[in-house]
Amino acid sequence: MKKTVLIIILLTVLLIVPYVSSAHGLSVGSGMTLSLGSSVLSLGGDWNNSGTFTAGSGTVVFSGASGNQSIANSSGENFYNITVNKAADDVQLLNDITVTGTLTVTSGDMDLNSHVLTLSGAGTLSESSGNTVKGTSGYITCSRDLDGPSGINPHGIGVSITSASNLGATTLVRGHTAQTGKGNESIFRYFIITPADNSSINATLVFNYDESELNNITESKLIPFESDDGGSTWLPTVESLLDSDANTVTISGLSSLYRYSLASSNNPLGQNTVRVQAKIFLEGDYNPGTHEMDATINANVPLISPYSEDSRLASGIPEAIADWVLVQLRSTADGEAIASKSALLRKDGCIVADDGITEYINLTANAGSYFLIVKHRNHLAVMSDEVHALSESSSTLYNFTVDESVPFDKYFGGEAAQLETGIYGMFLGDTNSSGGVNATDYLTIKNQSGASGYYKEDSNMNGVVNATDYLTVKTNSGKTTQIE
Repeated sequence: MKKTVLIIILLTVLLIVPYVSSAHGLSVGSGMTLSLGSSVLSLGGDWNNSGTFTAGSGTVVFSGASGNQSIANSSGENFYNITVNKAADDVQLLNDITVTGTLTVTSGDMDLNSHVLTLSGAGTLSESSGNTVKGTSGYITCSRDLDGPSGINPHGIGVSITSASNLGATTLVRGHTAQTGKGNESIFRYFIITPADNSSINATLVFNYDESELNNITESKLIPFESDDGGSTWLPTVESLLDSDANTVTISGLSSLYRYSLASSNNPLGQNTVRVQAKIFLEGDYNPGTHEMDATINANVPLISPYSEDSRLASGIPEAIADWVLVQLRSTADGEAIASKSALLRKDGCIVADDGITEYINLTANAGSYFLIVKHRNHLAVMSDEVHALSESSSTLYNFTVDESVPFDKYFGGEAAQLETGIYGMFLGDTNSSGGVNATDYLTIKNQSGASGYYKEDSNMNGVVNATDYLTVKTNSGKTTQIE
């Protein structure tokens, strides 16, 4: 009974005194209520709450000189302001907590210890160099509506987002487990960013890190990696800039947002990539009057690529897209493809990324010189006439559509469909993907006559299989692909 009375007296004092400091911890017993109001409570020991805590607009300061301090409430705890200001060691979570004011980490760290820190409402995280929220398990989470964000760091979680698009309700997660790939590890920080609208957003991220999280990685070697499958596989992002003085990496040109971390360029999480910029026309869809493709079948183009080498799934098919193509790389003219990627073909001939806007695609390969191959489901495959230099961050356009000096000189084997004077493209008619245009293709068209929609037999790509397709294919009878 005497102990209970002392707790009641203490709680009453906290209601009326603006600042209370204790060298010891605080225990709120079952059935007891602590209302902090706008007071500051400074503790040298642990926080244990089995009763009720009303945070008000108050601040709980963990200021123990050394040794870990803990926060325990089996139901989870809700704070307004928390300050970690310890000369040494950590504040350790024994349960999940929510902060609706500010979590300030001034000296010492907060260890998540497998638990979740939620920044809710106006909840904000404020850290200082070398003093952070950490923990090899557990994570920080928050959410915010982001409409055309410009350098917004939601709730101070540590990543700034810029996009002209309205991303809508966006959930962010920050964890501190080293991400792994190819037998290598990242720094002790990663972000997962999930917008409601996650297509064609052309976003820029500024990834903040603390030097205590480097995980023995040389700071000057840091480059960003992205995973769109929950961390199973990783690829380096294309455009990035390290500022080691500010401890940031800026990542640009992101059409969608996923999971991100930083690792060494010498020990990457994923395969190296090269950037490919190319332009090509399909004879079956080309309109000399507009000098581009009609994209008549746009509404029928499926979200999943028709090529088994890379059956990529797009989040949408922008209205300027004519169809899917398959892009491949070869080290030698007669060698096997070392990389394959499905991509969207825009009606102006540009081979673009899944967003329908970005005028390059990334293939998994080391920087070097390669032959470029383009395949289409009912046109003859083509290849560049020579190797083309490719790197991770830059590439010159390989334009199959024009050649001002020698006709067809961009094509291996020197053959292409002439679409109008000085304009070239892929021969239509290989409806069965045999590598040649012949009577077998006519038969496939006959068997599908009358069908409408997305069909290989629709050689002129107007959405209907009929006699016109037969006649257009017949004009190319005997043509074969020039690549082996």
